[in-house]
Amino acid sequence: MSNKESKSKRSVRTTFTLTEDAIFDLKCLSEENNITIKKLFEILCEILKSKDAEGYPYKKRLANTERSVKKAYVLSEESLKLLKYYSKKNKIARDILVEYLLETYSEQHRIEKKILRDKHKKSLEIINRFISEAKKYENKLDRLLDDDVVLDIFELIMILSGYLEKRIRAEIEEGIPIDVPVTIAVAMNDLT
Repeated sequence: MSNKESKSKRSVRTTFTLTEDAIFDLKCLSEENNITIKKLFEILCEILKSKDAEGYPYKKRLANTERSVKKAYVLSEESLKLLKYYSKKNKIARDILVEYLLETYSEQHRIEKKILRDKHKKSLEIINRFISEAKKYENKLDRLLDDDVVLDIFELIMILSGYLEKRIRAEIEEGIPIDVPVTIAVAMNDLT
């Protein structure tokens, strides 16, 4: 990493005056994506660079929103410079710009989650059909092989399929993300 790159990634602390909703969004987006606030600001700045040509349709509405909460955050020097640059360039307060970016990213994140949830609903139907059909084959293998390694491996597939179905259902119904290592570890534990 060059000296210039390391300097731009250096952490700085700055205070924003934001709405409670914006502070809540920062916290939630950081936790949901399992990233630091600093990394989240880097993502927001990437959005900022791509959205700059579009202008800021929320500018007027956000300018009239009361910001009452001051909160210090750690972000990279580069992120802070970008926020200041685009704030000055577009004649919009830095804190309003941050709120605009949070709204944009939150909406994008909600849309992506909904698309993924819909895909997982469809995959759940497929997994359930697979499990239903696989049970028929498991019975046939059981009669044919009795106590054989092939049957043991097929049972492992069935256990993993069952846990996958449970994890997808938990994600859809409760919003609990699918954790592959945990799912496999629990399934393997059931085998012993």
